[in-house]
Amino acid sequence: KTSPNINLVNLKFIGSDSYLEALFQDRYFHKNITHVRNCHFLTICFYLLAGLVDYFLFPNNLFWLFSIRFLIVVPIFLLGYFFTFSPQYKKFWHEISFFYILLTGVSFLIFIVIADPPRSYDYYVGVLVCMIFGYTFIRTKFILASIAGFILITAYLFIAVLIIEIPTQTLFNSLFYLFLFNFLGMLISRHIEISARNDFYLEYKLSNEQNKVIKLNNKLEHRVAERTRDLELSNRNLKIKIDDLHQSESERHKLEEQLRQTYKMEAIGTLAGGIAHDFNNILTGIFGYSRLVEMNLEEHNKAKKYLARLDQSAQRASALVQQILTFSRQAEQQKISITPHLILKEALKLLRSSIPSSIEIKKEIFSKAAIIADPIQIHQVIMNLCTNAYQAMSDTGGVMAIGLHEIEISGHENFYNPDMLSGKYLKLEISDTGHGIDKKILERIFDPYFTTKGLGKGTGLGLSMVDGIVKKSNGFINVHSIAGEGSVFKIFWPISEHQDQGNSDVSKKKETRQFRGTERIMLVDDETAILEPLQIILSKQGYHITTFTEGLSALKAFKKDPEQFDLVITDMTMPQMTGDKLSIEMLKIRENIPIILCTGYSEKTSDKEICKLGIRKYLQKPITAEELSASIQEVLYSKSQ
Repeated sequence: KTSPNINLVNLKFIGSDSYLEALFQDRYFHKNITHVRNCHFLTICFYLLAGLVDYFLFPNNLFWLFSIRFLIVVPIFLLGYFFTFSPQYKKFWHEISFFYILLTGVSFLIFIVIADPPRSYDYYVGVLVCMIFGYTFIRTKFILASIAGFILITAYLFIAVLIIEIPTQTLFNSLFYLFLFNFLGMLISRHIEISARNDFYLEYKLSNEQNKVIKLNNKLEHRVAERTRDLELSNRNLKIKIDDLHQSESERHKLEEQLRQTYKMEAIGTLAGGIAHDFNNILTGIFGYSRLVEMNLEEHNKAKKYLARLDQSAQRASALVQQILTFSRQAEQQKISITPHLILKEALKLLRSSIPSSIEIKKEIFSKAAIIADPIQIHQVIMNLCTNAYQAMSDTGGVMAIGLHEIEISGHENFYNPDMLSGKYLKLEISDTGHGIDKKILERIFDPYFTTKGLGKGTGLGLSMVDGIVKKSNGFINVHSIAGEGSVFKIFWPISEHQDQGNSDVSKKKETRQFRGTERIMLVDDETAILEPLQIILSKQGYHITTFTEGLSALKAFKKDPEQFDLVITDMTMPQMTGDKLSIEMLKIRENIPIILCTGYSEKTSDKEICKLGIRKYLQKPITAEELSASIQEVLYSKSQ
């Protein structure tokens, strides 16, 4: 139950809850003792200040008024205040508060009799103040405060009628306010005490229940500990038997752990032949055009043409590297608004050279709609399904169809999946005309480690990963397959109305122009093939370049004269001291030195981390002269602002 058994008159706990009365009184006293002392002190202060009324309104009656006020009532109040610090006060504090109400009220009634009428009639206001304090502030029991209130009203009526004969109109007015304040005070006092008792009751019950829970929990923990010891003993015995009878089982578990780590390597390995083919083609073109440039140095127009082709080949190699890094990158999941059609095109570029010519690729990419998902994970989904599709046709050839469409599903048409809500969806469909999947195993294809591929050709993690990624991005996946005819995988994602935030074409380069300057630049890179051309190019642009091939010598020169350089450009990965550590040491010496950090690839470094170090710019290799020139101007310009 949530409410206690309380006597409606004196508000005490009764019946099955009577045992709580003593506990309540003890808790109530300790909770309110500081408040009660403050009320005692304030009562004394206000009562003393009320002596000013005596002084200004009743100069002829000051002797008796001051005698009662300062020689009788105030000393009693002071004794009561100091008594609140006594251990005995706790036994009688309600009765003492009751006495204070009567003492204060009776003193004002005596003032009505002693002071000169008709002004003396207004001393009934003092009785009203006593009632307010008694019912609300000093936490007297409701029943005692009510008794004190009725005693004061009765005493006032007796004095007004039989002793000083207060005029009828004045008497009725004062009695109206006395009864009104007494009634309101009773309601407030009753509410305060009942609320306090209800709160105590709930706290007490809650504490009891908490203690019960703690005891049960301790008992349960004890039992769990006993059972754990028994289970540990049984487990040790069982393990000994299993080790003796099934030694190969432990080896299987070790193999599963190894396979768990090899999935991405498997995917990259699957594409390795095609990637190598692309790189070899690019390198062949670079060798050929470089030879043509050498042969046509005197014919500037032809040399420029071949140099442009060399630059295009380098751009292709850069784009291919970025595509590989995108697929293999391990980054923290970040769900943003993306347009899968761009990711699909990037994935097909990476897959193109790995797919045999016997397999025809049909593309039906008709939607540029956005979804909320992690772009790297969506890239992995596409790569996995496309790889599975062409592997299913690797021996026989066939057709791999890839479609991207928008569909709208209403409440009665969600035949794709009963859990799909009504609305617009982006459908990715990847199909093949390969060997298909047997109905007996179709329901198990998303189970971890389940695979139909031969030993060394699959870990069984790919489709399990696809299923997990699709679900995490609020999507659904359906599979239809007929053995000997092929398979169709359909993935549905809710379409997002937000603008695309996560796609970028890695093959695009910013159009920049060359800038000129006269600043002094420190250039640090352990690759002479990078250091030498950059030094020459920047020098021709007017900059004063000082080069270093490793970080320690660069730091030593910087320590010798930190002001001799306007900008530092450093590689990230170098022997003995990496670029980020070099930057940190330089910033300790000169905190406002502008630094540009360049890197070929680093899993541990991100733009946010670089900014936290105080480095101004972070560039990903390969870097063109135009890009570097623009970045130098950007950093130096931002420094001057």
